[in-house]
Amino acid sequence: MAKINFGIDVGSKKEFLIVMRAAFLSRLAAGLLAVTALLNVAQAQPAKPAAGEPAPTLTIVLKSENELLEDLKFILTDLGGAPSEYKTLEDTVQAIMLGIDPAGTLVRRSYQVDKDFIDTYSVKVDTAAKLKDMLANFNDLSITTRPDRETTPAPANTYKLTGIEHGTLRHDTTAKMVFFALLGDQPPTRARAAAARKLILGMKPADGTKLLAGNDFVAILEHDATNAAARKEAFELLSKEAIPKARITPKGQKEPKETEAQFNLRKAVTEQQIAEGERFYLESERIFVGWKLDAAAKTGIMNLDLVALPSTTPGSLAESVELIGKTPDHFAGVTKEGALSWWTVNFPIDELRKKHVKEIAKYWIPVVNEQIDKGSAHSDADKQLDKDLVKLLSDIVASGVDLGVTNSFARVFPSAGGGYTTVAGVRVPDGGVILPALEKLKAHTNIDVELNVEKIDDLSLHKVIIKGKAPAQLADLLGTGGIVFVATSKDTAWAAMGTDAEKVLKQAIADVKKTGPKPGPGVEAHTSMAHWIEVLDRAIDPKTEKKEDTEGRKAALAELKKGKDTMDFKLDRDGKTVKLHIKFDEGLLRAAGKVMARVVKEKFAE
Repeated sequence: MAKINFGIDVGSKKEFLIVMRAAFLSRLAAGLLAVTALLNVAQAQPAKPAAGEPAPTLTIVLKSENELLEDLKFILTDLGGAPSEYKTLEDTVQAIMLGIDPAGTLVRRSYQVDKDFIDTYSVKVDTAAKLKDMLANFNDLSITTRPDRETTPAPANTYKLTGIEHGTLRHDTTAKMVFFALLGDQPPTRARAAAARKLILGMKPADGTKLLAGNDFVAILEHDATNAAARKEAFELLSKEAIPKARITPKGQKEPKETEAQFNLRKAVTEQQIAEGERFYLESERIFVGWKLDAAAKTGIMNLDLVALPSTTPGSLAESVELIGKTPDHFAGVTKEGALSWWTVNFPIDELRKKHVKEIAKYWIPVVNEQIDKGSAHSDADKQLDKDLVKLLSDIVASGVDLGVTNSFARVFPSAGGGYTTVAGVRVPDGGVILPALEKLKAHTNIDVELNVEKIDDLSLHKVIIKGKAPAQLADLLGTGGIVFVATSKDTAWAAMGTDAEKVLKQAIADVKKTGPKPGPGVEAHTSMAHWIEVLDRAIDPKTEKKEDTEGRKAALAELKKGKDTMDFKLDRDGKTVKLHIKFDEGLLRAAGKVMARVVKEKFAE
């Protein structure tokens, strides 16, 4: 009988079981496929329970073991050129799935029972012999299986699980399915064990094919308004676990070498993520995510649909959804033709996010000031000036959210002689505050400023000139002239840099004047990932990061430079549904294959 060859000690077997448990569907499937960005949603159906069954909070469906292995083979072998690493994963997956029909759909359903969550799994097991293989494999993983004798008469083909996982398992010989619940490595309470057992004894097969609707993987979160209080209590328990794991408790809070300012910023970001997560979890009626690898097109597609629970409460998720698309996009007319990368943002800022932006703007300042102080190239006077400008920029950002919408754009064009030209614009509540900032820059040793050099309709054009050689990470962006063109009006701010900066800026301004504001998506982008990773690569000092991180980034960059490195992103609203679409081109999948191969080689192979 096949066993998992871990090549390491029994403690690592437990880690693999954790991979099997939440990796059966979520971590193994989601982790491996999310890295490769294989996402797609079609016209998916809600995860409706069978008659008499409770409704699951979360349903995750993986098309099959065969489909998973086909996707991994395509990513690792066909694109990544790593057949031995694929073989390692193939052997591992096949060993974990021993006894399970490799062509059958795998379903995980998570149920909220009071304040607790119980995860259940449904897999196709055709025969008693296959069930025997599956149970033997559980025993190899240090899970003991024995017939369930909890009640008289004992239910047929039902087993109690103990060891490094506790739970209940039942083989439905008519449906040729195995249903099981895994409750963790500690013995569960009587109430929790009984609730899991009841779920497994009453469970019916899910219609996996219908749920997948042509996708490789889907995840569906569904709620109604009836259990809001219990959901809130459950989320609070989960967040209490998440906060210590994020190392933001009062004692032992800092990471090695982390400053107080860096900790405060990280703490604020973590707490905001939890607040956003709570709102999505408590106030979503339905979130549907799915992905699919299109091997013929060599692309990965992700779609996400979100519907909020009805609410008229100010600051609710439903109100936030309703705001998307309400405000016309001021920069809708700016051309995208010929752009290497472009994005447009016209996204509403509700009250919760206004608070978050202002809070981050406050905590961001000390972190940046620390970096300014560490710099040795500038005089003390220049450093103080830099700090003053950071504070002014932070104030502009914080006040900008009071518009109730963030509306901006950026375009990056390749220049004929090499390098790039970048143009960007943003709506601001008061463009007049930018002129004093530019005035302050005049005092900087390394910067010259020319104000009001030209009038373009209601905009004033200014020049910011970088003296001497520009930093290496900015060389491509600034171009040989080292000039940033800035344009301001009462409610907009613009900037352009690079070889054709002035020409491109004036064209963008003309485009906006000609077209005027128009309705558009909340966020839309098309970007060359090679370009941005290359900029990032030059900006990061290898001495400040782990060697493997540097090597991984450079390996990914080498693959992306081979071409087809684009990602397309669109977030919009259709009625009451928020729709997110992301497409990953071949180069991103190829780079993901290289990264995945490195992980497999380091973590899985003997």
